[in-house]
Amino acid sequence: MKFFTLIAFLLLGLPLLAQVEPPDANEPVEPNAQFIEDLVANSAGDEGGFELTDDFEALSEFRRRPLNLNTATAEQLSELQLLNELQVSQLITYRERMNGLINFLELQVLPAFDLETIRLLEPFTQVGGSLDDLVTPFSEMLRRGERDLFLRWNRTLEQERGFDINPDTGEPRYLGDQNQFFLRFRQRYSNNLSFGVTAEKDPGEPWRNSGFDYYSAHFYIHGLNKRFKTIAVGDYTINFGQGLVLNSGFGFGKSALVTNIKRGGRRLRPYASVNEANFLRGGAASIGIGKSAEVTLFYSRRGRSANIVELDTSDLEEQLFEINTLNGISSLDLDGLHRTQAEIDDRNAISQQTFGGSFRYEFRQRGHVAVNFVQEQLSSPLILRPQPYNRFFFQGDQLQNMSIDYGYRLSNLTFFGEVARSDNGGFAQLHGLLTGLSRTIDLAIL
Repeated sequence: MKFFTLIAFLLLGLPLLAQVEPPDANEPVEPNAQFIEDLVANSAGDEGGFELTDDFEALSEFRRRPLNLNTATAEQLSELQLLNELQVSQLITYRERMNGLINFLELQVLPAFDLETIRLLEPFTQVGGSLDDLVTPFSEMLRRGERDLFLRWNRTLEQERGFDINPDTGEPRYLGDQNQFFLRFRQRYSNNLSFGVTAEKDPGEPWRNSGFDYYSAHFYIHGLNKRFKTIAVGDYTINFGQGLVLNSGFGFGKSALVTNIKRGGRRLRPYASVNEANFLRGGAASIGIGKSAEVTLFYSRRGRSANIVELDTSDLEEQLFEINTLNGISSLDLDGLHRTQAEIDDRNAISQQTFGGSFRYEFRQRGHVAVNFVQEQLSSPLILRPQPYNRFFFQGDQLQNMSIDYGYRLSNLTFFGEVARSDNGGFAQLHGLLTGLSRTIDLAIL
């Protein structure tokens, strides 16, 4: 028995030969496992329930239509989520000096590119050109786009405390059932066209007359022509500079990727997530002016869940702003949950209006300078409790912010930053430097 047991263990350890199907270029490819772990680790503390779906879908689109490393802009390279700012800077500098890459393996000569990064990058990029580098007609985007319908249902098996019967009222605290439903339809072509609808009902939320508790819809097109570069209607996110005045997307926190201190990527993006607070709803457009300048304009108006309170007129003299109503709000709801009658009463209690714009000038892939403006308007003033921890938080019903952001690549050095000021006297500035000292040492200063 010992002999046969030993033989069995040896056979289990032997490699087996099998026929392996070649990879299908049309099938989405999962990113590197370590890359997924880094994203999840960075988003673990996000209370808004950030989903990684959009980033992985973007990688799938780059797998179907690889990005041309010889023509891609710094913004497009950042969208890959696979390269840090040092790698983007070295790639752009190298291709300018060598008049483009001839072979993908040339990336090995760049100090910031190790073999693991090159292997991770290869399925999503190419060196030669393709038909997708040209402007694709809108009708062709519609015809060749991929359509996805995603349905999800989940439920906690054990009964949660909020669904227990309240002995005082004889009814459960939550008005809805324990089921969570999610629905999303989306059609997209590469990263140039996207439109769809998202709907969700959280556990404890009752069904409304219109069905789900939360709906989101968007239409987004990028690269339509040289004049109208990007158009977004419905729900979208927008990011200016380093996020001092406006960053409605998701920003990574601290992680092992210590050189990822510079925000980048496309400034205007479609929104198809279920976070009910961190997006804009309305319209936005980026318009090209000549070869180097671009203007981005946006407008948003949406309902916000808030706790309405009656103001004490004896305290109004202590406020530093003027108000024309005796009703205000003590807080803005960010979790998007409407399970109890109090939460339902707070739903869309006020409206928030946001508009602004940005003028950006590019220096031939070397860098940029931009001037940004954002105006926020609440239908009711935000009045915080007179506590020490609230002393320096914003109060009132309107706020204006302006900023100047910049970025410039000089040889192996990348400079970036933003200086911002608000009309209530707030001032902020952020400056940074990235450089590669050797193949094994990078320096990031913020």
